[in-house]
Amino acid sequence: MNRAIVTALWRQRLGSPLRLLLLAAAFLPPLGIAVLMRSPTPVLGTASFFALVLAAGAIGQDVSSGVLQLTFARPVTRAAYVTSRWFAASTGGALLFLAQLALTLVLLAARIASPDGLDMVAAALTGVTAAFVAAAVMVALSACVGGLGDVALYALAVIAIPVARQVAMMRGAPWVVTVLDEVHRTLQPAPSFAWFAGHGGPAWTELVAAASTVALGLAIAIALVNRKELSYAAD
Repeated sequence: MNRAIVTALWRQRLGSPLRLLLLAAAFLPPLGIAVLMRSPTPVLGTASFFALVLAAGAIGQDVSSGVLQLTFARPVTRAAYVTSRWFAASTGGALLFLAQLALTLVLLAARIASPDGLDMVAAALTGVTAAFVAAAVMVALSACVGGLGDVALYALAVIAIPVARQVAMMRGAPWVVTVLDEVHRTLQPAPSFAWFAGHGGPAWTELVAAASTVALGLAIAIALVNRKELSYAAD
């Protein structure tokens, strides 16, 4: 992990008005809805979105702007670059989610009985895991295309997979449905830590799927970045 690369991504994101607007849109309205509903439920699914916003263009924008060439002109390995960008986006998304969840609980404390502590710990663990997984997926997509093309690829996958699944079901192709379900679980695994609060047993399959998605996403990103031919002539 390279601290300079991690802090550089945070500075870039804080300097982007559009990203700040998107983050605020995912931070404040769910917070207000949670207070009105007197339940933390509306904020429990925001971690992935925070991470996706921070990870979008994590590699592709550097390729398009020429920053990648300057980065690798220094003693930084490509694997360290990829993992650092992923870690920066993941931790940023996780911290935003935890801050939102904590603020929600503080605002609700005066209006309702405090939610069960273990339930909130389970929700926090679920959200943090989702942030790290979502960032890995977006970093892998960002290594495939330049600029913010990763956002288009992610949106296309999210929209196309359910549509293709419906078509496969109508045409009686169960194997296609199975394949699409696996792709969906890879892109958007849903690990839950509800068992931590005593709700059922450990969901090891979900946790393994999440860990596999992170490992696969980083491996793909590193492999693609390693294959990029970068010219230093203009540096």
